[in-house]
Amino acid sequence: THTHIHTSHTPDGGVPETGVVPPLALPGAFQQLMLKEMPHTGGVQVRVLAGGFCASAARALVETPIEFAKVAGQTQQTWQLSKVYTGLSLTFLRTLGVLGSYFIIIDSVKRHKPEVFKTTAGQFLTASCASTSCFILYWPLEVLKNQVQANTPTDGVSGARTASVSVWERAKSVVKHQGIAGLYRGIAPGVCRSFIANGSSMVVMIWAQKQATNMGLRD
Repeated sequence: THTHIHTSHTPDGGVPETGVVPPLALPGAFQQLMLKEMPHTGGVQVRVLAGGFCASAARALVETPIEFAKVAGQTQQTWQLSKVYTGLSLTFLRTLGVLGSYFIIIDSVKRHKPEVFKTTAGQFLTASCASTSCFILYWPLEVLKNQVQANTPTDGVSGARTASVSVWERAKSVVKHQGIAGLYRGIAPGVCRSFIANGSSMVVMIWAQKQATNMGLRD
């Protein structure tokens, strides 16, 4: 049988690709490891976490250059091809937190409350609430990533020297000058976009899966 794990949401409110984790065609010992349930998680298997890690790594590699160009454009800066992977580590950590948490939530709901996904409203609300809560939790990493990609000056450090400023120093600087709220700048429009976009993506994905099944393209 297929194990369905739907991915959704990024902290900037974007809609990532949604998909299905296929059956594991792996050596016996490794497959047993992937199917092992994590203690004190209500039945979450190792493969859910592994799927989140792999999806996050792939997404970060694809998304970082695009995000870098976007931030440069929004801040009216020119950018060089050699620097498009600036902020890769923060993009990966942000995405790992979001997708990892989202995978766990959706997996848990599908196992413990499968009836939720039988209605369009249930599909929409489950995906919307899960993805939006995850990206709210990890939004500070998005703010810091944008600062790194925009080469934002920090406490008197500007220009090329900002590359030497650590993420922790940037976070302390934001809190010092703007308070904790500074780590959540721009979150309101992000929440609105995430709620609508990710809920809709789940509904469309499930509909597409049903059509593919009816056409004999999947079990």
